[in-house]
Amino acid sequence: MAAFGENVVRLGGVLQAKQDQAEEFDTERRFQEFTWGQSQVLDKAMREVEPGKASRFADERTGSYVENARAFFETVPERLKPKYDGRLFDVEREFYGSAANFARGEQKRFSINAIGDLVKR
Repeated sequence: MAAFGENVVRLGGVLQAKQDQAEEFDTERRFQEFTWGQSQVLDKAMREVEPGKASRFADERTGSYVENARAFFETVPERLKPKYDGRLFDVEREFYGSAANFARGEQKRFSINAIGDLVKR
């Protein structure tokens, strides 16, 4: 009877490990889809920014990302939250850097073009 009990406990542990593994795989897949989708949103926003309106671009994009990341984070299993909290923050920093570099370049380009237009007049 004791051996049977040990086998049941061992089987339960194996089943839990498999379930945890499947849960982690699914969460990682959803995380990859989420970051890809956010990359597409950032790219689209970069293409659609109006000339001269890029000064707050990085802050606006980061704010939008944070809202979406919070929604994603709510779906993460409790035991994986510490891992994905860090990963989401890393992506936020990466997106902010990209958006800030774009905004500075866009503002510079707009300023140079505005000065050039003024000189032509």
